[in-house]
Order: sequence, then structure tokens, then C-alpha cells
Amino acid sequence: MKLGLNVFLWSGQTDAKLFPVLEKIKKWGYDGAEFPLFHANEDVYRKTREKLDELGLGATGCTVLSAEANLISDSSEVRKAGVEHLRTMLRMCKALGAEILCGPVARLSGSSSAAGGPRKNGTAPWRAFAKSAGTRRISGSRWPSRP
Repeated sequence: MKLGLNVFLWSGQTDAKLFPVLEKIKKWGYDGAEFPLFHANEDVYRKTREKLDELGLGATGCTVLSAEANLISDSSEVRKAGVEHLRTMLRMCKALGAEILCGPVARLSGSSSAAGGPRKNGTAPWRAFAKSAGTRRISGSRWPSRP
């Protein structure tokens, strides 16, 4: 088993300011860190990967969906934006060297319900995203339980 620490405790963005934290995470005996994936600056993630390699640490990426990029929206354009956001975050995972992308992506972040929901809008957005995901392991919030 590997243990990692979520760096959201120190920052809501991945950048070089986290490097001293990564050194502490290594010193404390963790195997890796979970990083916020909220921007699309690949260079920042590549530099972070270099620091992780220097320290011998692994990485996991975490993202959320906004109201403008929501896979279960009633709007097909918003659902498309959600798929594109997740595709972009997969590219950021690749730059970061993360094999796992996680987060509350089955419903709108901050929402306690899946209004509209996956059953209403079908699985098409997930299928479109799955084609992009390839062999990467993707983790997210569970579907709401059936009534």
C-alpha cells in the first residue's frame, strides 16, 4: 500500500510554491501527493514532476467540474465543455506523471445532488471522455444510488 498527502492543505493551485511542502511530505515518509488540477499550464506540471522525481514521490491529480462544464447538465454544450475539461486535465495528469485523476466529477462541485443526473442525460458524455482516458485509471464520485 502507498500513502499520499493531499496538498490542498497548503494551496488550491499546483505551482513551485509547493516544492518545500513536497520536501516535507517526503521527509514525513509519504509515497506521493494529490495535486489540484485547476489550470492548464503544462509547464508548471512538468516542473512539479521533475521535483517529484528528484524526491522519489508519486502523484495523483484532482479536479472538479463547474456549472459551465458539467457532464450532467441539461445543455449539450455544457456537457461538451465538461468532456473537454476532463480531457484537458488528463493532459495535465500526463505532464504531472499522475496515473489517477480523481475528484467530484459525477456531479457539479458543491452540489449535494445530481439534479438532472446521469440517467436523464445518458452516458454519452462519459463515453466521449472514456475514449480520451485510454488506459489511465479514472476515479470520481459515485453515481447516486438508485431509488
